[in-house]
Formats: sequence, structure tokens, C-alpha cells
Amino acid sequence: MKKQEPVIPRPGYPRPQMVRDNWLNLNGLWEFQADPGLSGINQKDFLSCVWYRREFHLPEDWKDKRVFLHFGAVDYETTVWINGEKMEIHQGGYTPFSLEITFLLRREKNVLVVRAFDDVRSDLQPSGKEVGERKVSARRTMFFTVELSEIYPWQPGRPFLYDLEFSLKEEGDYRDRVAGYFGLRKIEIQGNIGSYQ
Repeated sequence: MKKQEPVIPRPGYPRPQMVRDNWLNLNGLWEFQADPGLSGINQKDFLSCVWYRREFHLPEDWKDKRVFLHFGAVDYETTVWINGEKMEIHQGGYTPFSLEITFLLRREKNVLVVRAFDDVRSDLQPSGKEVGERKVSARRTMFFTVELSEIYPWQPGRPFLYDLEFSLKEEGDYRDRVAGYFGLRKIEIQGNIGSYQ
């Protein structure tokens, strides 16, 4: 009998507003362990700290590419290790975050470890949906204008979206491409509403 390959849950691109051609899906089976001292098996109480581990290999054509690891959300405090090197501690249960891991990657097998700590019983940890602040550094800010020959506003029953692609070229070679979409909608308030005019 032939061994059946495991089905990868959610195999589609996870961020439809920032689609790239080159990406690696890490969904699927991960090793799992509760914090030392708790087996996790037959554990009836809430586990405040769990560990995940996954091995992965980079595609051959990623040799000279920058590689980022994107998390949609991990509740609440996340620590990430790549090949034994501690990367970052992120706090915020409902906020996405990304890490550049290029400089820690190996050509052969790579090991990703994620520790998720979420002490829901602590009064020191925010609960519910949070809005957080994060400092981000950028080399250059660019502004652009999109010129449209025809405008189709998004509206219920006719939710029109425009496709969009950004390309970064350096010395004639594409360094990065990101595809996404956007919609246009007009919103206005007429007349006096409360104290606003």
C-alpha cells in the first residue's frame, strides 16, 4: 500500500492583499510540547505555555533571496528560534508580525521553534482585542498615484475590486513582486449630525 501524503490545511496564499510568487507554506504537522513539567496528555487544565517545532528546507532557487517569516497571530507572547538562534519576543495576541530570517538559514535542513505563552488568568496581561504599536524601520518611503481610466466603486451587490502589482527592479532584474487588490468607496455625511456640521 502506498503511503498517502498528509493534506496541508489552508494551502492557499495566506495574505491575499500582498501575494508573492515565491513563498513556502509551513501549515501542516508540527511537533508539539507543553512547557516542561506538563505532559499535555490527559491535561485537563489550561496550558499557559506551549512549544511548536517544525523542520523545513528552502527551495533551491531561493539561494540569494531575502526570506521572511510571517505570523498571522500567536496568542499572547511569542518567542521564535531559527536553527537554535533566538530571534524575537512578540507580544500581542491578535496582531500579525514578521521576521527576516535570511541570515540564520542553512542550505540543508532548518529548524523553526515557536514558544507561545498565554497566561489568561494573569491580571498583568491584556485580554480581548488589543491595538498595539510597533516600530518599523524602512530604508525609503515611496508615494505613488494610481490613475484609473474608469472608476467602478465597490458597493453591495457589485463588490468591484481592482488588481494591483508592485515590482522592484534592480539593474534590470526583478528583486521583488507583490500583487494585491483594492476597492474604491465614497462615504459622505449630509446634514447636521450631533455637534458635527
